[in-house]
Order: sequence, then structure tokens, then C-alpha cells
Amino acid sequence: MALSCAIACSAQPGDSSSAPTTTYELRPDIPIGTEDYICYGFDAEIAENASLRAVHWTVPSASAVLWHHATLYTVTEAFPDGPAPCDGMPPGSISLHVWTPGSGDLVLPADVGLALPRGTRRFVIELHVMRLQDGPAGAGSVAVGLQTDPVVNLGTFFGISAPVPAIRPQMNETSSTICTFSQSAHLWSIWPHMHRAGHAIEATLLRSGGEHSTLVHVEPWNFSAQRTYPLDVDVSAGDSIESQCWWTNTTDTYVLPGLKSSDEMCNQGLVGWPAAALPCVISP
Repeated sequence: MALSCAIACSAQPGDSSSAPTTTYELRPDIPIGTEDYICYGFDAEIAENASLRAVHWTVPSASAVLWHHATLYTVTEAFPDGPAPCDGMPPGSISLHVWTPGSGDLVLPADVGLALPRGTRRFVIELHVMRLQDGPAGAGSVAVGLQTDPVVNLGTFFGISAPVPAIRPQMNETSSTICTFSQSAHLWSIWPHMHRAGHAIEATLLRSGGEHSTLVHVEPWNFSAQRTYPLDVDVSAGDSIESQCWWTNTTDTYVLPGLKSSDEMCNQGLVGWPAAALPCVISP
């Protein structure tokens, strides 16, 4: 079964054509037969007193180095220009957008901008890349569109992560977590994320009054065609999201939690507003 949305799954497309953009060039390269996380740092003086309106990714179509996913962060501390290896971002980094094959760009409605942390010094682009064959590494880019005028709705990107068990050889496993909202908010999009052992992933809205509604259900999971799904959902204080993942380990070795594509994750990335009301809080 592919995507199902019990709640409205047809948000209006954004219009960020008026947002001034700055383009950053990227050409990651690694040895053949390896995968790695490569980071690039860029000055973010243009982000002073601005909000993010759009992120447009240009991924090389002919390249021996494949992009598995790419994440745009902000940091308030120094960060090298790169390319530099990076296994996890420094403390205080804030995610703004994640690209994966099939997920597309970020294009927000005309009255919405994502909040940038006060004191942002650098944009950082983190690329998870794999080289399976010899040949040239193609060049890509990311264009960041900012809004300096005040916006009606100041939003944020936030994540929900469920614990990943040690997935036993030739076994099925599942895990879930519940994240509760302390204030009312609007949810605009959701990005489910797993790796190669993933079988299905789901996010369910649990209303405080007892009603349940599916936000997204992806089955079978396709590692090579991850998408961001639109939402148009209002949540109230006390409402929760339950995120659940199912894995099928067809190998003769354990699959463990981690960053590599041979490891596993169980993540939901969401965009919503107002930023002051988000994120939700994971239940202990």
C-alpha cells in the first residue's frame, strides 16, 4: 500500500518566486566503494533578520558519486568551508530542510517563512554520498531563498525519532514513539525517513479526545524514492503524533541503528508554525 491520508493531503503550493536567492556550488568526491558524510560551510550574513522561504536543490544527473540525501543547517559557531568529513552536526545546529530522491524542494506559501536562529553565522550543507563506480563526480548546488520582510507565519522544521532496535537476522522488528504538543500549531508537511531494511513507516495523529487519524502511511518503503508529503492539519495542546516503523532484515547479520545506509533510522521530519509552539515533546 502506498501513501494514505485520512487527513487532508493537498496543501496549496507555495509561491517563493519573489524571495532573493543565493546559490552554493557542491561537488563531493570520495573513494570508489565507499560512502561518507561530506559537509560544506558558507557565510550566512545574508540571513541576518531574515526567514527562509525556499530551498532549491540541483542534483547531478550524471555522476559516479550518488547523493543519498542532503541537509541544510544553520550554525552559530565557526564551521570550515569544506569539503570536510562530518559524522553528525555540531551542538546547536538547526535543520532547515532535507532533500532525498523523490522529495523535491522546499517552497513555502507566500505568508510563511522558516525561523533562522538569532546569531546564525554559517549555513552548512551535509551530503550523504556513495561512490559505486569509477568516473567523474558531478557538480550540484543548493539555492537558498530568504525573506527579509516580516511574515505572517514564522515556522520551523522539526523531527520525531523513534528508537531503533538491534534488528535480528532474518527477522521482522518494529518500534514506535509518541510526541505530544504543548501548544496549538499548524502542520504543513511531513517527511518519513528510514534506510534499506525499512518495510513500512507511519505517522498517526492522536487527538486528546481519543480520535485517531493517519497522517502518512508508506508501505512498501522505497529507500530510493523518499518523498515529502503535504499536510494541512491543525493540532491543539495535548494532541500527539505516534510514529511507527517496521523493518525486515533479510540478511544473516544484525542491522543496527546508525547513519550509514546499511544501518537503520526511524524519523519523521515536519514543517509547521508558529515556531514558538514547536516541536512536540517525546514521551519518556
